[in-house]
Amino acid sequence: AEEAAALTERVVRGGDEVVKAKEGMGSATLSMAYAGVEFATAVMEGLRGTSGVRACAYVAREAAGGAAAALPADYFAGEITLGEEGVEAVHVPEGLSPAETEGLAAAVEELAGNIAKGVEFVTVGPPPGPKTVLDFWFGLSMKQQFATDPELDKEIEAKFGAVLERARAGELASWRATPQGRLAEIIVLDQFTRNLCRGSPAAFSHDPMALALAQEAVRVGALDEMEGPQKAFLVMPYMHSESKAVHVEALKLFALPGLEGNLAFEEKHKAVIDRFGRYPSRNAVLGRQSTPEEEEFLKEGQGW
Repeated sequence: AEEAAALTERVVRGGDEVVKAKEGMGSATLSMAYAGVEFATAVMEGLRGTSGVRACAYVAREAAGGAAAALPADYFAGEITLGEEGVEAVHVPEGLSPAETEGLAAAVEELAGNIAKGVEFVTVGPPPGPKTVLDFWFGLSMKQQFATDPELDKEIEAKFGAVLERARAGELASWRATPQGRLAEIIVLDQFTRNLCRGSPAAFSHDPMALALAQEAVRVGALDEMEGPQKAFLVMPYMHSESKAVHVEALKLFALPGLEGNLAFEEKHKAVIDRFGRYPSRNAVLGRQSTPEEEEFLKEGQGW
């Protein structure tokens, strides 16, 4: 039994062995190519009139009909018989041992999740990438980027809500391979969060994460790869910070070529932080008690 279990595991993990044998230099493409040739050969043999040609294929249960209705999943890799008319029969697993039955049940459970992801990918399409984020954001006017617009918020929710969830979970690390990808991730966390969580504490919940990403982007020289507005949004998390120390750095950044147009705004933000140690305008949303001085300041209609 142990020997059978070990052999089964090795068969199941055969693809992993190929990848390891290649020491990271590519994937199991040769194995996949071989499987493709084998299947194509079987199809041609069947079309030539050879009887009883069997091959393995991924079968769509609903499309295949007939015996395929007994397959354990909507899409299932199994054995089929090919002939002159194409697929003549779909063979359902039969006569399985207890160990095989148990293994099949485990495989089907995992397969269900994979199928759901595949169906979603086909029907909904791939999730938006960095370019989609940047094209959308910089396709807006500056007025739109900073205005309170419920319709725009709804549009961002529909297009990028799932991307924001991935960003919150730290799942966009691959975007950081390029300066533009870094910028896109920062915009998702620093700007889209404000659109989608407007009026709630969550609007500011990912400021620390966005700031850390901006600091790292600056450290690796991403600013040098940006132009105009892109530079400003890359370092915008500095301006959003409630740290006096961070604003000391922000003042230097916004004085750099290409950012000086936003320097006056940073100076005003820094003045508020130097005076109050926080943005009083956030107090109500964050459940913070405003001081009398802050209340007077807010009456003037200032703050961020």
